[in-house]
Formats: sequence, C-alpha cells, structure tokens
Amino acid sequence: MTGFELRAHRAAAINEVENLMARHIYYHACCFNKEELDTIWTKLQPDEAKWKQNFGWWYTMDHLYPYYAPEAAKVRGENIRVQLMEAKPELAERLKQIDGRKLSEMSTHVLASSIVEIAEDGMTARGLWYTPGFALRGFGDQLGVTWMYEKYGADFVYEDGEWRFLHLLICMDIMGNGDTTDWCHPAPMGGPGGPPPAGGAAPAGPAPAGPAPAAKSKEGASPAMGGTIGQPADAPGKFKTYSPTRLVVEMPKIPRPYKTLGGEDEY
Repeated sequence: MTGFELRAHRAAAINEVENLMARHIYYHACCFNKEELDTIWTKLQPDEAKWKQNFGWWYTMDHLYPYYAPEAAKVRGENIRVQLMEAKPELAERLKQIDGRKLSEMSTHVLASSIVEIAEDGMTARGLWYTPGFALRGFGDQLGVTWMYEKYGADFVYEDGEWRFLHLLICMDIMGNGDTTDWCHPAPMGGPGGPPPAGGAAPAGPAPAGPAPAAKSKEGASPAMGGTIGQPADAPGKFKTYSPTRLVVEMPKIPRPYKTLGGEDEY
C-alpha cells in the first residue's frame, strides 16, 4: 500500500472493527457461538487465538470451540424446544422453525465508551469497550436473571481483506442477581448466575412451579451463566469481580498507539 492508501485503510478500519465487536454481541444474544467462531474469528492464525475471562483463559481455536461453542449447547437447545412443543402444542409449528439455542438463554449487551487503535502497519487493531448487560437463563424448572458490567479488550487481525478476532479479554467488574437489593455485596463468583466454582456448576435462581426435567442439565449452558465448563482452562483468570476490598486495576489496559501486534499491551 502507498502512504495514502495505508492512511485510508487505517481510517476505514476503525468503523469495521466497531462493527465486528457489535457482531459478537448479536451472535452472543442468539447463542450462535459456533457461528461466531466460524465467521468472525481468525482463520490464518488458529494457534494464536485467545479467549480470556475472570474464571479462565483458553488458547487456540481448538480449545475455544469446545469451551465457547460446545456441541452440548445445541443438544440442550433442542431439548428445550421439544419441551416447549409438548407444553404448548398450539405453538408447535412455529417452534419447529426456531433454532433451539435461541430458547435456552437470553443474553443482552450494549457497547459503550469505545477506544480503537489501528496499528501503524495496518495489519492489526486493538479496542476497548465497556459493556453493561444482563442474561436470563433457565435450567428445567429453575429460572434466573443476572446483570453484569464488563469490559471487552480485543486484538484484531486483517486477513484476506477482512478484519477478524484474534484475542478477546472479558473482565467482569460487577454482577448480581435480578433481585439483588444491595449491589455493593453482589453474588460472589460461583453464586446464582455467576461462573461455576471449581468442579461444578453454580446454583440456579428461584424455582417457579412446573417441572421440566429434560432441560435441567447445565451441560451446554454458558459458563458465565452457571453452566458447566466443557473445556478445561489453559490458565487461570487474572481479573476479579468487584468486592468491597478489591483493588482497582487497569485491566484491560487502555489501547495506545502501536506499530504492530505484540508486546505487553496485547490482550
């Protein structure tokens, strides 16, 4: 690229990277995690892919798929769809047209306060977003809703004329159940709606009447919402959810101008 072409490419990349992060939000809202990994994640550097959260870090696409898009998620969604068709036969025809994963969890996030830096070589980008959200999930006859405030830090690569994810760091600052009245003392990690403790899943929320045994399994549910973890983490997480004694740390780091991917600032 000429100097002018590189400047134009870098300027256009800011909007393209913003759109890419928004695509993650919409895929996640539909529980289309596999489609997200298939479509907007690196294809040329699968061994460099990283996904990091409070409760674990996963490396390489081979580990991201069984963690973030386990086959059990599709099975769980189909079980829920079948249950609903049996419980509401008048909706059976409409439910046949719906991917069951859309019925298993409702996750809603918004993106705010973005900072995007495009590398001087135009081949990578780095961005930081704040993302408030909530998630509603059910496990059989148990339902729960969790709200959270998180930060997204991401590295992107330019491959075959397209921007794609390479690294994603998700730092959950604070979370609580839908009925939390004291947000200064929200549910701890592993509590209702929180990530599962080591060796098991988190307890679910309050249970309304009406059993639905086929959907009680937490296998295939989002680990962030109390589901089991199908792929062991490659490293422990390093960011802690809010507590009255937690120190404030800069994580993810605010992106700074940079020349090319690498170094201590990469996510």
